[in-house]
Amino acid sequence: MSAPSSGPPIIFDAARRAARLSRAARRFPDADFLHLRAAENAVNSLEVILREFHTPVDLSPHPGVFARAVADSVARDRVGEVRAVGTTSERAAPGAGPLGLEDGSADLIVNLLGLHWANDLPGALSQIRRALKPDGLFVASLFGAATLKELRGVLTEAELEVNGG
Repeated sequence: MSAPSSGPPIIFDAARRAARLSRAARRFPDADFLHLRAAENAVNSLEVILREFHTPVDLSPHPGVFARAVADSVARDRVGEVRAVGTTSERAAPGAGPLGLEDGSADLIVNLLGLHWANDLPGALSQIRRALKPDGLFVASLFGAATLKELRGVLTEAELEVNGG
């Protein structure tokens, strides 16, 4: 008989994830189109919310994209300086341990294209909820089941052609 689990299963290796994000960081600006789109969509959502966010936090794996999108938007006067909590580190990756955010410390938390790496998604969402002020807002973007299906199909065809079937 096996011992009961002491937590969620470890699906993703946080150290390997951090190493890959770090390695990709220098070339990220050349291939950030999905993150730019996700940031623009998040900012578009904020533009219709007529309130101010004084303590925004960005938990995205590539922080800075959201802050730049805010700076280029009509919401820039309603969103304070975005504090990036670098999720390239093991400790700060959502679902990989404590996020390092104080309870009730943020009125806006954003995560763009990063929650799919969470080993403990319910735990990550719970930490995010605790870090939000009572009237805080959480904005996230995730890859869906049909994301990039055309690219997946083309890559499959190319692999078949290269490997001879």
